[in-house]
Amino acid sequence: MIGPISTDHRGPDIAGRYDDAAAEAQAGRTIAEELGTHGFIRVGLSILAVIALRQGDIDAAVRYIERFQSIHAAPEMLFGPVWEKWVMAAVAEAQGDLGQAIDILRTIYTDEEERRWALLTTPLTAAWTTRLALAAAKRPYAQAMVDTAEYLARNNPDFPMFATAFAHARGILHDDPDALASAVDQPEPWIRASAAEDLGVLLAAMSGAAASAKAVDILDQALDGYERIGALLDAGRVRARLRALGVRRRHWGQSQRPTFGWDSLTDTERAVASLIARGMTNRQIAQRMFLSPHTVSTHLRRMFSKLNIASRTELARIVAEECPALIKGG
Repeated sequence: MIGPISTDHRGPDIAGRYDDAAAEAQAGRTIAEELGTHGFIRVGLSILAVIALRQGDIDAAVRYIERFQSIHAAPEMLFGPVWEKWVMAAVAEAQGDLGQAIDILRTIYTDEEERRWALLTTPLTAAWTTRLALAAAKRPYAQAMVDTAEYLARNNPDFPMFATAFAHARGILHDDPDALASAVDQPEPWIRASAAEDLGVLLAAMSGAAASAKAVDILDQALDGYERIGALLDAGRVRARLRALGVRRRHWGQSQRPTFGWDSLTDTERAVASLIARGMTNRQIAQRMFLSPHTVSTHLRRMFSKLNIASRTELARIVAEECPALIKGG
């Protein structure tokens, strides 16, 4: 039996900084390849698949899955199998194949021990798996996920993530606006946007002008949240929901970030660039920014590609031209 835990398990979408998450995953893959730890290579590729999916590139997500499936699984990676199942199911669902998604997760839905382990390692999937089960007309599966989410929340009161996961899943299963609203009231951007979308869908199904107006307001919150973190697939889905309510919203934000040039750099990349312009080494930057040297190297390669340059000297020149204040900063 899996009961209380003593470590903080946070999901992949907590911070919502997908470009930076991709850099971290790429750096992790590099380290894993150097050490020959194949299980971590698979995890890195699966994380990249999730990021690609969130950013709306389903084809890239499929390619990442194909690559990690070509690598032998490592038995010591206890959380790997359940995480990888969720990633593959999420991509299948995005492709419109609910049956395949359910089949991939069948043992998680039907085996209590595996279900607890799945939600223990990835609690934010409780709402998603509940929603998937209902969409596939598998209400007993949805009930099982909610029951397990409740068990983990009850037995781990010091970790609010489990309570949020339970409230979100319960709100979906029982059409409970109060439970969904409590999940919306969270600091993590992707959780907040996801719960807001579910609450907006519920309100839109209610009768009356007041409920419809509230649904539009809540769905606008979800759209804003998704767009701010670059979750383009999710933003597109919410935009379609708003159109069904007679409301059209234009694209904005990170979806308009250019592919190349200074304006294409993320906040983290600009921070790294400013430290390089001050003459710091990768190791010094890693210590300053609490990153690994591999992650700094990954950011540097991405910046070179975006700026079409090949040296740190050229990067320092661009920083001085585009934003000299970054060099003068702390």
